[in-house]
Formats: sequence, C-alpha cells, structure tokens
Amino acid sequence: MPLAKWMEYEAIVTTGGLNKYTKAAWLLALLIVVPIVLMRAVSVPNVFLIVIDVTLRIFSFVSLLLIPSISTSRLILQYENRAERESSSK
Repeated sequence: MPLAKWMEYEAIVTTGGLNKYTKAAWLLALLIVVPIVLMRAVSVPNVFLIVIDVTLRIFSFVSLLLIPSISTSRLILQYENRAERESSSK
C-alpha cells in the first residue's frame, strides 16, 4: 500500500542514511576520476585508459542503481513487518 498511497505515509529519512549515501556517491566519483588522471600523467596508452574508464563507469552506474533498490526493499520489509505486527496484535 505505500506505493499506491504514497502521500499518506511519512518519509523515513535519517541523517545517517543520507551521510552514508553521500559518502558512497563521492567515493564513486573519485574512483572514476583519480585513476584516469594518474594514468594520463604516467603516459598510459589511450586504449587502456578507455577500457579502465568504461569499466569504472559501469561499476559506478550499477552501484548507484543499487542504492535506491536496497532502500526500497528495506522500506517494503519494514512495512510488511509493521503490517504483520498489527495483524497479530488484533
């Protein structure tokens, strides 16, 4: 029901969760840029740079896609547990 009636439910946002996701996003951004800059400084051939750059970007894209999916599944589990507790207490 939270997906169907989303206006009736409060958002669960904690500063700890926001800090965790912010750190993960910045870390992924640095993991993409820093190795490429260092390899250019050392004169690594462009073919290797492109392969490593694409690999890191795919990894970061998948990682960033996992953040909302994990959060959504966690919220669904919390809702199911709450509904189960309410039905068993009646």
